[in-house]
Amino acid sequence: MNPYCSRCLVELEERVTRCPLCGRELTQEEIGTKDFPKYPEDNIDNSTEKSITFPIKRKIALEIISLLFGIALFITLSIDIKISGKISWSIYPLSSIVLSWCIIFLSLYVFTKPLLMITLQIIAMAAFLLIIDAVDGKLQWILEMGLPMIIWLTITISIIVFTCMKTKRKGANLAGFILLGIGIITIGLDGIINFYQYNRINISWSIIVFLSLLTPGLLTLYYHYRIKDYPISGRHFHF
Repeated sequence: MNPYCSRCLVELEERVTRCPLCGRELTQEEIGTKDFPKYPEDNIDNSTEKSITFPIKRKIALEIISLLFGIALFITLSIDIKISGKISWSIYPLSSIVLSWCIIFLSLYVFTKPLLMITLQIIAMAAFLLIIDAVDGKLQWILEMGLPMIIWLTITISIIVFTCMKTKRKGANLAGFILLGIGIITIGLDGIINFYQYNRINISWSIIVFLSLLTPGLLTLYYHYRIKDYPISGRHFHF
């Protein structure tokens, strides 16, 4: 068995005289001995990982999603101001992202009651669209555009919730599913809005939102299914 540094527990190659991580010089006794003590794998304290409760994980997940959504908001708003010189078309994706955050919040805190969760989400979406339509003092598009939006959101959110509930290994992948789902939601909303305005389906701003969510979503899934199970530790550091 190879030696290891007694200070930082980095596993070392044979015949080395100095730890490549902390720089500690090995003693002659450590260099010359062939009967190295067993590497203390069994002495690693996992109590910290076990102490992370579900409420803490839920809070961390919400913080991560809030950060990613904040990045998406910033990118979308910056592109709109750069191209248009003012806030114009970004009102739609910005509003969609904010609504999506509210939906995720309900999903994280009312997920044990799927029927109640979806009902609250539908109510939130209907109220959100109704308020937007009533800003100018009259109702115009709530039935022709708002109702199809609610139907689309209900279908896609139900699929996202079902996928998250049925997946066996729950963790960071839930955030990935949600981010990708929201990207698909924005494409559908974009198509509905353009169909109402121009009587034809055209995808425009939702591509930017989808691409801004696609990268963090795929990275989150890659981390969960590929990197998470591979321990990266200085204890297996070699030169």
